[in-house]
Amino acid sequence: METQQVQHMQQTQPNVAIVPTPGMAPKKGASVSAQLHFHNLSSPANFDDLPEDVKIETRISLSLVRSLSALRETLKVLTESTKLAALVADVFGTDALEVAKEFGILSFIFFPSNALVLSFVLHLPELDKKVTCEFRDLPEPLQLPGCVPIHGRDLADSVQDKKSETYKWLLGVAKQYHHFAAGIMVNSFMDLELGAFKALMEDDRSGFRPPVYPVGPLIQNAFINEAEHEQSDCLKWLDEQPSGSVLFISFGSGGTLSQEQLNELALGLEMSGQRFLWPLLFCGQPRENLRVRVSRPGCTDMEKPIATLDKDTTCSSWNYCGQRLATGSVDGTLSIFDSRDPASSSFTCSSRTKVYDGGIIKVVWVPPEYGDAIACICIDGSLLLWEEVVEDAQPLQWKLCKSFKTNSALPLDVQFGVSSTSLKMVAAYSDGHVRVYELPDPLELKNWQLQAEFQNVIESLATFARASCLSASISWNPLKGENQESSFVLGFNSNTPQLNSSKVC
Repeated sequence: METQQVQHMQQTQPNVAIVPTPGMAPKKGASVSAQLHFHNLSSPANFDDLPEDVKIETRISLSLVRSLSALRETLKVLTESTKLAALVADVFGTDALEVAKEFGILSFIFFPSNALVLSFVLHLPELDKKVTCEFRDLPEPLQLPGCVPIHGRDLADSVQDKKSETYKWLLGVAKQYHHFAAGIMVNSFMDLELGAFKALMEDDRSGFRPPVYPVGPLIQNAFINEAEHEQSDCLKWLDEQPSGSVLFISFGSGGTLSQEQLNELALGLEMSGQRFLWPLLFCGQPRENLRVRVSRPGCTDMEKPIATLDKDTTCSSWNYCGQRLATGSVDGTLSIFDSRDPASSSFTCSSRTKVYDGGIIKVVWVPPEYGDAIACICIDGSLLLWEEVVEDAQPLQWKLCKSFKTNSALPLDVQFGVSSTSLKMVAAYSDGHVRVYELPDPLELKNWQLQAEFQNVIESLATFARASCLSASISWNPLKGENQESSFVLGFNSNTPQLNSSKVC
């Protein structure tokens, strides 16, 4: 844009400066472009000096670096003709922050990814000093404050080679966030990543890092046609579902899936029984029709058998979505029943595993987000956790991953509950004791830690002697909001009624 034109702009008209980068195809609708004044800050950028296999991150970054002179000139003109509130750059535009500082302009970063990725970027300078090996070679998962643990091998390719130019550039970007950004706007929201945002905001208050603002999710609602919205079958279906019951699935735009991969994922989602919404964009050749059922009819005839259990079955438990049935028997066999036909309500036994020499008196499924695992209470007091795993090319099989040791007391009930940061397990014992375990790493079901232990009595044991509990019942309260603490209700039935005391913990 010509300098003379810029100087005659009305000060009330918002200004947007765009620096096109490789692969960028900005689109603006008429309703937006009529209200905003756009400045194209592109300048001829020659990449002939770069090797052919240079990473796309390097090209994008250099596009801005080689446009800084145009940015500096435009900011100079704008500061003379209008009141600039701030400059917002994306993750590749950190070099522009220094230019904004020259003119005394507040500068912000717009971070289009989530809070977990931002937490990793902000901690990268510290991790770079502490982690001497490559991230992919770390034996234990990374534990970022407030975030779920993540294995180093699952991090982005751009940080897997510390000697690469891309890694060095990203490390420099992380340092610029600390020194030049007045704040970081994240395309996420508190309810989605409560723990990560709380940790980031605690760092904000300490002054150690720039403030973080959850501004997402950003959607192009200005271009939504209301008539199309009302006619959308997906949105109609979504409005009819219970709050918080639908899983939204998006794999982003970083790659494409083959028809075979789509079919496999769709089948897995359908068999999970979880309500879900999965937007798909087909590029290039049209795909064959992909039909996915989001629910299946249940059995309305209560007398119709859906599975034939072993005659020595002592206990049973459905998994959280009602697609699998686990049973225990007097000889210590754990049986799993699956429905081979998703359209059918009949279940057949898919596996039998001898988990103990004695009988099983209770089986409880672990929440599905932590894999297929079952806690078994055995008649001799053993509390065992079994997990369904795949080893090499072998079929699925059940393996013992944790045995919870006790003294002489017998476990009466065990239940799992999900808190805002971790998985918890509560076990109630025949001596009135209650133990609360926590799983710090959701990827390692064998690494449980004892978090708390107490006795469920209201009077002194010296008065009534030692209690012997006959049964116990535990029920977790599902989390319904960021301000609600995880809790469970606990009840005992003992041979000493004076010691019985229901609790909400």
